[in-house]
Amino acid sequence: MRCALLLLALAGAACTHPSDADSYFPLQPGHAWRYAVRTDWEGGSAERDTLAMRTLPPDDQLGPSSFRRRSASGVDYWLRADTTGIYRVASK
Repeated sequence: MRCALLLLALAGAACTHPSDADSYFPLQPGHAWRYAVRTDWEGGSAERDTLAMRTLPPDDQLGPSSFRRRSASGVDYWLRADTTGIYRVASK
């Protein structure tokens, strides 16, 4: 019986939403990310590159739940989070 209750409790815990502490959003200003990018071309060739992004201070042009990130190449990206997900809404 104890084993069944323990399994039930573990199953219930697995179905809960992650806490804010486990979420990447909201993005905190100053955080930086590096992505390994691989592009596969027809004919079997591939290119590898690194994309570096950092989160900038809040910019309320798109509302309080928006975030601005800048790539190492100088391109700005605006993201917005709502109950349905996180979306890129602009770039410059």
